[in-house]
Formats: sequence, C-alpha cells, structure tokens
Amino acid sequence: MEVLKFDWTVEEINAQIQKIITLNKAFIDKVETIPLESCTFENVCHYLATNDGESALVGGPIRFLQHVSSDPAIREASRNFEKSMNEFDTYVYQRSGLYERYSHVMSDIARELANSELVPSSNSKQSKMDSNNEINAKRDLLKVKYQYVKTMVYKFETNGAQLDEQGKAKIKNLINQRDEMELKFAENIAETDAFLYFNE
Repeated sequence: MEVLKFDWTVEEINAQIQKIITLNKAFIDKVETIPLESCTFENVCHYLATNDGESALVGGPIRFLQHVSSDPAIREASRNFEKSMNEFDTYVYQRSGLYERYSHVMSDIARELANSELVPSSNSKQSKMDSNNEINAKRDLLKVKYQYVKTMVYKFETNGAQLDEQGKAKIKNLINQRDEMELKFAENIAETDAFLYFNE
C-alpha cells in the first residue's frame, strides 16, 4: 500500500498517470475473465474497490496540488493528472463486461436478501434468538453490499455502459465537456490574482 505523499515533482506526477492506468487496466481485465456465474461480491466488487482505494492514496494528494502548490508547473501537472484520470474513469465505467458483472452480483445479492427473510423455526427459545440475531446480522451486511453495488451499477449506467458504441460516444463527449468546464473553473480560481473587498 502506498504512503501518502505530497511533495510530487512534475516528472513523478506524469509518470503516475500511466502507472495508475496500467495497473487498473490489469485489475479490470482480470475481473472480466471471470465467468458471470462465478462472479461474487468478493471477487468483483471488493477486489476492484480495494485497488481503487490504494490508487486514491496516490491520486488524492496529486489532485489536491492544483489548489495549493506555489509552483505553477506543479499546479498544471496536477490538472493534467486529473484530466487523464477523469478520462480513464469514463473508459472504466463504459466497460460493458464490468457492468454485466456488477449487475449479476447485484441480482445475486437481491436474491440472498429475499431468502434471508425466511427465518427458520427452532424448538429452543435461546436457539431461536441466536439464530435470529445471526440472520439479522447477515441481512444487514447484505443490505450494505446491495446498496454499494446498486450505486456502482447506477454509475455504469449514467456513463452509458448499457448503450451501443454510438450511444457511449455521445455520453463520453458530454462527460468530457463537463469535466473540461469544471477543470477550467478550478484553474481560473487557482490562477487569478484578483481580490474581492467586502464591507460590513
């Protein structure tokens, strides 16, 4: 696991772009080799989420530098990093293979939740109480998993993963326009030397 680092150079930031993309593509490609019937929360969702978390330990501080660094070159490299990561995020969330696997896992969890509503009977009051506690704990965990996967599926769909290539291209163009405006807005704020004066 990477250690939080804030003293990045321009060269290091640029190198991290390709490193993160290459690493994440390898994780994604591996998941897409898993047959649909073998997909689980653990080998799809948890596996990719763990990798995303480790990448965020690197990417978070680099993105932050565009707002706080005193070096214009570092701020520019940070913005370029964010632009590349935004483009890669769109690429990831338009992958139909990933979308299918997350959707499959969501359906499986939904079935598990429905089955967990059936509480088995027991002759012992204590056994029944213990059994109910165990079932409720499992159900609560399933609800959390389901909500997480549902959120991810929604993210895939808002990026057009369920569409044909023409539809994906249109969505990608709209996302790129939005991201460019957001980055330009942030750049204008970071690079301005204007002052605002307020009176009571």
